[in-house]
Amino acid sequence: LMLKYLKFISIFCFLKVAIFNGQTYNNLDLYEDRLKKTHQVNSKIRLLEKIIDISIQQKYKNDIQNYIGSLSSIYLSISDSSNYYKTRYYSKAMYHSNFPLEVPLALRNYSEYVDYLKTKNKETENGYLYVDIGNLYTSIGLNESAIKQYKVAEKIFHIQKLNNGLTTV
Repeated sequence: LMLKYLKFISIFCFLKVAIFNGQTYNNLDLYEDRLKKTHQVNSKIRLLEKIIDISIQQKYKNDIQNYIGSLSSIYLSISDSSNYYKTRYYSKAMYHSNFPLEVPLALRNYSEYVDYLKTKNKETENGYLYVDIGNLYTSIGLNESAIKQYKVAEKIFHIQKLNNGLTTV
């Protein structure tokens, strides 16, 4: 009886994992279908953000560049420059950092996003941004550059009294 119960649990867990893995694709398809049907700006923004997030997390090589471009254009059309730059550069950087051959593109996009933040005096708002940049430098063997980024992150975490952030640098 115990053996049958363990077999049942094993099969159940296997099926649950298989369904969950397929569900991501189905959800992505669902979001893409909804995107095609909606005309409301706020709905488009939410759907595009969700599609981009799923694509980055799951490392999909879908039409993410087009989605990032579309979302950036919407933000630009409603004069939301902060989200425009975040989407245009930060999202692209996050996406490219998933693929080793695209690390230089990720670094360029991160750099452009940091440059924008500096023009708004907001470069000290997100220490994790600099940790991400440092990790990319480390992944391509530029350890001195990585250390510089980690020091910037550490300074920001001290300023903001974010002890959790300090454990990452």
